[in-house]
Amino acid sequence: RKEEEEVYLSSPNFCLIANLCLLFDCLSTAGGMAALTHADRLYNLLPKSVKKVQVVVDGAMFVDVPSVSGYNIIAETFQSVYKVHNLKSSLSAQRCIQNQTPETEWRCLLPEVFSSYVITPAFFINSVYDTWQCAHSLKVPCFSTCLDCNTDALYTMRDAIRHLASQIVKSRKNKVFLTWCPLHIIITKPWIFELIGHPTLQISLASWLQEDMTQNNVDIVLSLESAHKHCGTILNYS
Repeated sequence: RKEEEEVYLSSPNFCLIANLCLLFDCLSTAGGMAALTHADRLYNLLPKSVKKVQVVVDGAMFVDVPSVSGYNIIAETFQSVYKVHNLKSSLSAQRCIQNQTPETEWRCLLPEVFSSYVITPAFFINSVYDTWQCAHSLKVPCFSTCLDCNTDALYTMRDAIRHLASQIVKSRKNKVFLTWCPLHIIITKPWIFELIGHPTLQISLASWLQEDMTQNNVDIVLSLESAHKHCGTILNYS
């Protein structure tokens, strides 16, 4: 693409010359969820010169699985979040809500439910051993040091994330990059961005932006112990 065809949204005149808008928040999963939620609406608001909007979602493949104590913390959390959010401006959320009951509308915040209603092409990045979900959803207290404890809960989450990935890529416009390395928010870490995965995240993201959909990295089956051995050098833990 010609340089003049691609500009950052921070440019005051981007609306006049941009033909591609890449939407993502690299600092938080909440920002990634917001980007996904409002991507379809953004496309309708942009000038006709913008031919395509794409969204990158890092670390927001939340799955509704119970904690080690048997509580559905993600469900409780998302129900509370839904009550304080106004999703009426989100076109994709409204499509989802129309297919829910008043009691289950909150589930339209869950990627496993919501992602199929998003028209905008999306690139999802996640660890199957997501450290945020391990700490906050599963309530696993010592994730990186007690490989023999709580593995059932960890593997339930891992398998749920893998299943979600397989559902997301059923739509050919979407792509998923999964890593077995225990992480949360990956794209801001350049030493990881360029090293982990086969192909790497860097190559996978570039191929998706070029509309090459042949490199979905979703087939992650390593045990937690094997994941630590493979990723320990990169992540500098023992």
